[in-house]
Amino acid sequence: MLVPAVDSMEQVHQAVRVTKYRPIGRRGVHLLRGHTRHRPVDAPAFLAEANRDLLTLIQIELAGALSIVDQIAATEGVDGLYVGPGDLSVDLGVPGQWKAPVVQAALAQVAAACRKHGKIMGCHADRVEDMPGLRELGVQMFGYFCDIGLFRAAASAVSGDFRKALEVAV
Repeated sequence: MLVPAVDSMEQVHQAVRVTKYRPIGRRGVHLLRGHTRHRPVDAPAFLAEANRDLLTLIQIELAGALSIVDQIAATEGVDGLYVGPGDLSVDLGVPGQWKAPVVQAALAQVAAACRKHGKIMGCHADRVEDMPGLRELGVQMFGYFCDIGLFRAAASAVSGDFRKALEVAV
């Protein structure tokens, strides 16, 4: 689960409470549902496996999160940090300027906290060309495009194919 707009440890702890099962969190338990294929399961084993396999990622998209990023990364139940550079650039006063020094410093700060605490680092990337540099920084999980962006790109490609096919046919 991606937890957005976090800038306090209270929010981090609440995120863990609602996304992790006991003993880490307090997520509600109903074990005869789709996630168990509607079959009885060994509850302790299932809960331990779910806590291990279901990711809780705190989004770092507010300047306030940077001041506590090391604490966030050190929190049990937080599996990783996911940078939203667009929102972060706005909150840092450089809207849309992902390459601005202040945004790059923030990315490096998040990467250091993730390395220190053995957490996953994720980041959104709008351009494929940015991915190698982010990977070198330590990003292990990428967000790319969004649903409407993918739809737009696919529609543009298809309409281009149609235009080419019609030009040949004419």
